Amino acid sequence: MKATSSKWISFSVRFSWGMEAVLRRFNMKVYLLSILSVFFVLIGSGSAFAQVRDLTDLDLTDYLSPDEIAEELGITGDEAFVEDAGRYDRLHIVVDKAKPIRGQRSTAQTMDVYLDGEHLYRWKVSTGRERPERAKSGRRYFSRTPVGTFRIQRRVVNHWSVTWQAPMPYAQFFTGGIAIHATTRSHEHELGTRASGGCVRLKADHAEALWDLVSEVGARNTVITVVNSLGN
Repeated sequence: MKATSSKWISFSVRFSWGMEAVLRRFNMKVYLLSILSVFFVLIGSGSAFAQVRDLTDLDLTDYLSPDEIAEELGITGDEAFVEDAGRYDRLHIVVDKAKPIRGQRSTAQTMDVYLDGEHLYRWKVSTGRERPERAKSGRRYFSRTPVGTFRIQRRVVNHWSVTWQAPMPYAQFFTGGIAIHATTRSHEHELGTRASGGCVRLKADHAEALWDLVSEVGARNTVITVVNSLGN
């Protein structure tokens, strides 16, 4: 593709030189040269682009809308990709993955939600167990929740974890396979402790409320920060 474009650019330059002599002879305005050059460059670029047959050769996010990407990748139903352009951070989600210490007050294993600087919620969570283990799929895995600042990458109302063979309702993925999602009723008693495979678990109604809030504000306007306040 690059070679084809180069040939057309070279041709257009040579053509311009030739036309310059002709135009000067007939006392025509030289600015027409640039118009002709651009014309041939565009034709060359179009010809080169036409050679791209396989979508895997392209960065899909540069050429397709999120809906088109989803369609091309065979994603259907309630999964949605999130655009990254035009962000204005309004919703801040702060997760403290610290391990609680008995007798010490802290924000360990909680999520704080802020909208336009106003503190709306503090909910108990369960983050990763922070240890090597074998998932139900048989895969060896380190159940870590990464620290840092993240953006929501995709959202799935009813996700199924292949790694852990478990449902992940209201999953909002922010790095790889790590998501904020609702826990199951049988694991609600673990909230407030490190108990997940790396995701950030919430009580079901809290996860739904957060989903609705992100839907209202916009995932592109949401930032997630994971900290470890106790450094343990």
